Amino acid sequence: MSKQCPRCGSTVEEKKFMGSFCIDCYLSMNMPALPAKITIYKCKSCGTERFTAWTTPAEVAIAHELKNKKFGTPDVWIEGRQIVVKYDKLDKLDMEFRVPLRMKDSICNICSQRSAGYYEAIIQLRGKYAHDSVFAEKIIAHLERLTFIPKTEMLKEGLDIYVGSKAAVATILSALNFKPVTSNKLYGVKEGQRVYRTTFLIRG
Repeated sequence: MSKQCPRCGSTVEEKKFMGSFCIDCYLSMNMPALPAKITIYKCKSCGTERFTAWTTPAEVAIAHELKNKKFGTPDVWIEGRQIVVKYDKLDKLDMEFRVPLRMKDSICNICSQRSAGYYEAIIQLRGKYAHDSVFAEKIIAHLERLTFIPKTEMLKEGLDIYVGSKAAVATILSALNFKPVTSNKLYGVKEGQRVYRTTFLIRG
């Protein structure tokens, strides 16, 4: 006797099956909870995209959001104005779901800070490094991989490099085996916590 779906009576000759149920009944009982649409924000300045956070690729964040207890974490990609969602456990059925995509212009935190001239640290190049443009360009190139530089200022005593992230400065200078002299200056208060700007002095 041909296998029948206990819910609708369809046979394996008529439909694909998932376990004891035909695919239509199986999905009606276990359909992944997908949103009516998905909105991705795109920075007008640098093109970075955000679903939940600017630092997380949109497709990765969407896949995490659509994780399903039964079907697991899906593969997610963008096709035109749609998000394509495909769960591994439904792969043998060659099934995919499509969710309408809405793109909205925005501006990311980094570009907002950059345009406002925000900085957390200053690198002061002094001594033999004061007017060494090749050395300065090397430092700047490393920093721009991790953060942004709103401005540089050439003074009589040397070059000051203003940097968006003091954590990035500490990381780069440590990787380059520099041990700068540091000092902190109170900048303000944020959420009840004092915020400091740090100066990193490199003297050769």
